[in-house]
Amino acid sequence: MNPDQLEKLRKEQPFQPLVIHLSDGTSYPVPSPEYILRTKSGRSIAVLAPDGETFAIIDMLHVTQITIGRQTELAPEEPRRRTG
Repeated sequence: MNPDQLEKLRKEQPFQPLVIHLSDGTSYPVPSPEYILRTKSGRSIAVLAPDGETFAIIDMLHVTQITIGRQTELAPEEPRRRTG
């Protein structure tokens, strides 16, 4: 993920809630742009947790996907079905 792409999504008006997905399978909901802080270089970001008290520092190299949509609370994953 390019840091400039994330910045563009953060500044979009109106802002659309998004979820940041990492290479280790962790996901972080971002309900509003105030939940993301970008370093000057853009290499790392801080994402505020929904409790408003804790945050995660993320290296942008580990961001694999950003999903955009209304739902920012992560639903439990459904079990994968085998095909074949």
